[in-house]
Amino acid sequence: MATEYVFISDLHMGGDEQLTTLDFEDELVSVLDDLRKRGGDIELTINADVFIRPAPTTIPERTVVDSEETI
Repeated sequence: MATEYVFISDLHMGGDEQLTTLDFEDELVSVLDDLRKRGGDIELTINADVFIRPAPTTIPERTVVDSEETI
């Protein structure tokens, strides 16, 4: 069992540049490097909103079925 737990969340990597941009790359690398240098039994958990994918700009065509119609 780990003796230290580190949690990182809501990184929101990506966005309009489709996963090619990380505004805080230097800071994240620094934190990870510090953890590595410290050593020990550290458990790193990265959760919640790590990657952001742009929302679709088009809506796919859909077939509309009358609710009275039997499928």
